[in-house]
Amino acid sequence: MRFLGDLYFLGVAHQQTKRFIKTLCLLSSLSPLPTIQLMSKLQNVIFEEYNKLRIQYQSYSLRSFARKAGVSVATLSNLKSGRIPLTRDTAERCLIGLNILTPENYKLLGQLPRRRKFKADLKVSESDEVIEVMTDGISLSIVSMLEADNFLGTIDNLSKKMRLQKREINRSISSLKRIGLVKEESPGIFMSTKEKLSTPIDIPNGRIRNFHRMDLERVAKSLDEVPIDCRDSGAITVVTSLERIQEAKQRIREFRRSLIDFLEQGEKKEVFRFITHLIPLSDLNINQGDLKK
Repeated sequence: MRFLGDLYFLGVAHQQTKRFIKTLCLLSSLSPLPTIQLMSKLQNVIFEEYNKLRIQYQSYSLRSFARKAGVSVATLSNLKSGRIPLTRDTAERCLIGLNILTPENYKLLGQLPRRRKFKADLKVSESDEVIEVMTDGISLSIVSMLEADNFLGTIDNLSKKMRLQKREINRSISSLKRIGLVKEESPGIFMSTKEKLSTPIDIPNGRIRNFHRMDLERVAKSLDEVPIDCRDSGAITVVTSLERIQEAKQRIREFRRSLIDFLEQGEKKEVFRFITHLIPLSDLNINQGDLKK
């Protein structure tokens, strides 16, 4: 899996497509997910304990509460204001530190997913060369295909499977080797290094914008060329406020990570691309010069 800002490239088994489509439907509604509901319940439990202690000790501070809970005061402050979501690790640390890990809370905690381990190893690069390779429309599809099970990574096989000309494959392979995403295991046989690399999120860049435009063209083309059982498209219109957009984006990212965990289970045979867009339809009345582009 490789990341282009918020874009995900997957190698998944074709037989999982049906479940993939059903899971995607959750994203379309932007309604609270079970995980979000669980986080909300546990967060309420934690801050109810804080309120009890404040009633008992009038001068009781958030700093004292953070010390007792075993987390930083910044974490609690950000949780309290809604700037960050509650994670399982933070919830577990707080429940144990506050001595409120009751059977009921333990059951809730057990239903929360653990944070993805890849984040600790994920490298974010703003290098022009990395961004150029990751936005050329071909390279990341190739490196994902090289991660498929029982796939022999020759130029011929890649050309046939990805329906690309050999000169395009050769050019992309050379670029991918330069940035460390592909290696030549033996003469003429290439493999993914499984290096975890990402471009920055929410950073304006012309190449990334053009990449998204190309992907929208692919989506439009797939509507006529790809069977409905092998793709999913959906949209919902909602009225909200700008103040909720950042949290909505964070929730979408958390959902995507959960979905990626599901899709990468089992045998990997095909490459899919998962794309999401949350866009305004009304006039935001914002000075365009103040926006990231």
